[in-house]
Amino acid sequence: AGKTNNFGELLGCLYALRIARARGCKRVCGDSDLVLSWWSRDRISAGKRESDPDLVVLAGFTARERRAFEAEGGALMHVSGAVNPADLGFHRD
Repeated sequence: AGKTNNFGELLGCLYALRIARARGCKRVCGDSDLVLSWWSRDRISAGKRESDPDLVVLAGFTARERRAFEAEGGALMHVSGAVNPADLGFHRD
């Protein structure tokens, strides 16, 4: 409890990477620049690291999965929230 939607997006990214690897998919898309550019690479600010240890653990798992996915030829790609059918309409560009 008490987690942000960004935490949920990072968890979704981890699951997407695991599923993509299991199925041989080479592309995972998302609309969160924070998750794609930073957290999935285990790049978290010092303040956030101190305040949210669960995020630190999740980011570490996700970064390891991302490195394996990319080593196998996979890529993470950004899609606009405005055209992302999974977005539910929360983002508008």
